[in-house]
Amino acid sequence: MYQILEFHLVSLEKALDVTVEKKTNLKNKVHLKLLTFSYTPNHRPQVLTIEEKKAAEDVLNELCPPPSLESLTIKGYFGHQFPNWLHVGTDPSDLKFLRYLDLTDCECFSQLPSLGQLPNLDILRIKGAISVTKVGRKFLLDDSKDHIRTEVTHSSIVPFAQLNELAFIGMSNWIEWLLEEDLPAMPKLNKLFIEDCPKLSSLLKGLLFHATSLEYLQIGDCETIKYVENLQSVKEPCIFKNSNLEKISNLPNISFIRILECPNLKILENLKPFHRMELEDILMETLPEYLITTMPEKLTIWCKNELLVKITSQGIGDTEWKKFEHIPVVKIYLNDQSLYAVYQKTPFNFSTNVDSQNQSI
Repeated sequence: MYQILEFHLVSLEKALDVTVEKKTNLKNKVHLKLLTFSYTPNHRPQVLTIEEKKAAEDVLNELCPPPSLESLTIKGYFGHQFPNWLHVGTDPSDLKFLRYLDLTDCECFSQLPSLGQLPNLDILRIKGAISVTKVGRKFLLDDSKDHIRTEVTHSSIVPFAQLNELAFIGMSNWIEWLLEEDLPAMPKLNKLFIEDCPKLSSLLKGLLFHATSLEYLQIGDCETIKYVENLQSVKEPCIFKNSNLEKISNLPNISFIRILECPNLKILENLKPFHRMELEDILMETLPEYLITTMPEKLTIWCKNELLVKITSQGIGDTEWKKFEHIPVVKIYLNDQSLYAVYQKTPFNFSTNVDSQNQSI
């Protein structure tokens, strides 16, 4: 049993005392690489007593994994506090090989654990943390004690030093993401996903200041965000279903941008010429004006039938054409791609399978 590499503990809400640790003997599974703690999905945290939640905290606190662990998933946990062993301190031996961490549907904790000192964490995924309203310094550093604060401030410790991919998904009450710009963090972060966070009003300036390796950014279903700007290193932004987004600006290094269902986006500016753009909005009546000053080599558009017919019935210099005729290659489709129009600037070519009566040829 001590040679086991992968271990899954399910329906942990049934474990009401700490004897479960003795039965699993996790600490002595010195070769363990992958560990999952999961709770029954339909186990409703809101109807549990304080005593039951405290019992869940005590049990998970005792289930301390061995330092060999590389992948950890905690799913459906309903305690208010995460286990002490996940609040990594200054001891470099704490979970020093952990590379993947997934906290999914842990609905009751209001503050994320201090994870920034996990020395080799590569991927962090936080989903369904609906009680979290603020993500700040403590997420990066556990400097609540004065001597730790002093040590961190005057050392070369960099929070999330190896983190490559970070995802925040389904955090319905998350409002603020705060970080001082004088605290370097996440220098190797390459991919950032923020989805279904309707109350988050802006991206973290401090993070974007320090995350100089950030190349892929995905923001979706964030209804309060109005601006996406000043992303110096980002090459591939994917912006979708942000109903109040008004402006995308100053992305000097993009090569490919996707904009899906952002009906109030009016300004797309300070972008250098880039390789490819995709635009999708099956409700838009006309093409957006910002296309006039946007300079991709290739543009692909998905739109509704009426707009596609309008475009195919026009020509160079007309209302819709003047928005894209400067772009070398433009492809326009219905959502199911049954109808299309393809434009090429040089040498000029235009082809379509739509006729003037809106019938396939």
